[in-house]
Amino acid sequence: SMWTGIELHSNDILEASINLSNCSIQNAHIGILDAEPAAFDLIVDGEYDPLAYLDGFTSESWGADIVLDWCSFDACVLGFMLTNFEVFLPDIQDFQITNCTFSSPEYGLLDAQYLFGAENDYPNNQYPWYGLANSQKRSFCGVLIAGARGPSVGNFGNGNTFENLETGVRCFRSSVDIFNNQFNNIQFGVHYSNYGRYWNHTPGVVITDN
Repeated sequence: SMWTGIELHSNDILEASINLSNCSIQNAHIGILDAEPAAFDLIVDGEYDPLAYLDGFTSESWGADIVLDWCSFDACVLGFMLTNFEVFLPDIQDFQITNCTFSSPEYGLLDAQYLFGAENDYPNNQYPWYGLANSQKRSFCGVLIAGARGPSVGNFGNGNTFENLETGVRCFRSSVDIFNNQFNNIQFGVHYSNYGRYWNHTPGVVITDN
């Protein structure tokens, strides 16, 4: 069965940082979450709101170090996720994801509720943070970053591999450098949104040699 994953909880006194190398995270709903789950409603004004999922997390991360190198995220619904909804975008001092692999198997995720047409698909009211189910029965996203400035996914010499996912890197209202990554069997290599509650700033994404 699947497990929740690693959660990093920060506050106004202490920053939660992580530095991982040569590790493997498998079968997690969210492999590494730099945020804290909070109560939220999946349905807004009678309709499913695609941004409601992001509202389900709170974060006070203002520059915590995030370094992932030679790590693998296999069969996780979402590999790495950072969310920050402060008024001003924080500058992440040292945020690098390099030489990592994000993948999902051809036979589907381990939790039966991720199978399309299951009686109680995720997300649901009991487990609203468990990520989006999809008909392809594969991981929703490798890296999701919302509300941050400075993260680097790959660099000129050390990229990452995204294999058999719905989306490789998904960004909301963020400034992210995406370098030298490989995207295989993916619907969206990079998906960037800057709308609705996220349009107060004009960040951007730099995509190079992917």
